[in-house]
Amino acid sequence: MVNIPVFLIVIIAINILVYLIYRNYYGLLFCGTGIFLNFLVMSLNGFKMPVRTSTLILSDKYCMLTGESKLWFLADIIKISNIILSIGDIVVIIGVLVLLLNLTMDIKLHIKEVSNGR
Repeated sequence: MVNIPVFLIVIIAINILVYLIYRNYYGLLFCGTGIFLNFLVMSLNGFKMPVRTSTLILSDKYCMLTGESKLWFLADIIKISNIILSIGDIVVIIGVLVLLLNLTMDIKLHIKEVSNGR
């Protein structure tokens, strides 16, 4: 039997560790938070992501969102065209964009320092 609180503590500890090591890359904090939100809602719903729409073909990774679903607001409830997202997914996407911006700025600064002879 899986002990959910132990998993949550491990995920939080890994997020904190990654953030402390790479604290200059703020996008990683967003990515870790989004992953944690997705893991949290899945762990409380039998390790399946609740989905709001009935048009989705349910697999072993998804379940229908019902009144008994826990943390329903973190489930896959946001539909954009043919894509269904959760708040955690959006936070991860923002994190990736911020991380790419962060890395791009670091590369530009490094190129500028090299061209100035530092």
